[in-house]
Amino acid sequence: MERGTSQNSPNNLVSRILQVALGLFVTTSDLPPYPANREYLSYDCSFDSDCRWASVGGTMDHWRIARGEPDSLLWLAATGTMQLPREPFVLIEQRGNPVDALMTDEIRCQKGSADLSFIYWAIGSADLEICLTDVNGERFNCTGMLGSSVMPGKVFLKIPEIQKPFRVMISSNNLPGVLIIDDIRYDASTCRRGTPPIPPPAPGVRGRGIDIYGTLFEITALPVM
Repeated sequence: MERGTSQNSPNNLVSRILQVALGLFVTTSDLPPYPANREYLSYDCSFDSDCRWASVGGTMDHWRIARGEPDSLLWLAATGTMQLPREPFVLIEQRGNPVDALMTDEIRCQKGSADLSFIYWAIGSADLEICLTDVNGERFNCTGMLGSSVMPGKVFLKIPEIQKPFRVMISSNNLPGVLIIDDIRYDASTCRRGTPPIPPPAPGVRGRGIDIYGTLFEITALPVM
């Protein structure tokens, strides 16, 4: 089902209807901040227990944990699919203003390549991109908006070795609609506290696409149609 970008498009009308359905059939609560024991937790997140993802940005609109099942007919009208997210999942409602990003805490470094995957639904004019940032949230590599016309989108990112502390951020285009994310998986060998970062490459080594951290990134988002 293709999604338009006009705020008066039929898809945005369906998005508003779905927001009503979510209010009737789904209960939400704030996504908790990073837990105190996060060093011992996984970056995998199905949102049924603490993990290392949080709503970051300080805006009026935060990522929320949702429990319950949307009405299947309204869901089909809004998304073009009968496939529902498996509760609990996270969602954010967008009203055309800046909204929070969904973001990991600091990852000290990553040994070797990693796989990041998740399932998402973008309803109305909402869309998302995945970025790698420094510890302060400054982006240094992004996929760009995914723009999948078929839902759900199934994202698989291959992230090569990263030698310095970084974070992973899922951010939106802030356009009216709803974003829903489920079943985040980050399959990686990360450095724990007390482990020295990976030594940088020898001076003089050059290559195509080297970013500020000295790592070659070839990040590809693959929405599965």
